[in-house]
Amino acid sequence: MTELAPSERLIVALDYNNAQDALNLVDELEDVVSFYKVGLELFVSEGWGVVKDLLKRKKRVFLDLKIDDIEETISRTVKQVAHMGVDFLTIHGNHATARAAHAAKGSHLKILQITLLTSVNEQDLRDLMLVGDGKRFSSKDEYVLWRAEVSMNCGCDGVIASGQDARMLRQKLGSEALLVCPGMVRKHFLSARGFARRAKGWRTTSGLQRLLPPSRTGRITWW
Repeated sequence: MTELAPSERLIVALDYNNAQDALNLVDELEDVVSFYKVGLELFVSEGWGVVKDLLKRKKRVFLDLKIDDIEETISRTVKQVAHMGVDFLTIHGNHATARAAHAAKGSHLKILQITLLTSVNEQDLRDLMLVGDGKRFSSKDEYVLWRAEVSMNCGCDGVIASGQDARMLRQKLGSEALLVCPGMVRKHFLSARGFARRAKGWRTTSGLQRLLPPSRTGRITWW
């Protein structure tokens, strides 16, 4: 995988419920960040308008909607997302969902599969009878790896996974898979510019690290 510049590795999560606050942060980080994540809350509040505003500013867009539905709906939806010029789109489904998304994505859009939501732990998987003695998977790690390998085999460009799983997934999936790994730096809060200067030296797969600018609620991330 080609080494990315710090400005390309950074992704800011626009976790707002209105476009004005989101775009204020984009303007504040104009010379630092070129890649932004639009999640479900902002997209439901503002629709395609905020995505168009980002694209007009020549920003890259990660649309984090975690979509899942029947194949025909997935196909039609992914075609619309691809037509808009979005860079990344998340899905959260099975083999059929991944295949339908892959078939519809075109040449630019990258499809990322959710391996396991951060709110789900190993006990939850045991409660669902997916993990445990005599079950198909002996551990959460085994389940995550299976999800990731199946997703890549079905045409996904990469996965969303815990930073704790990044090394395991990089070894198994190879260098071309996109790994997006949410995480929180708890001990130190850096300014956006400070993080951009430091990011170039990071070499841990291609995970996202989430930081909070001191005066903002938007989250600085990298992949």
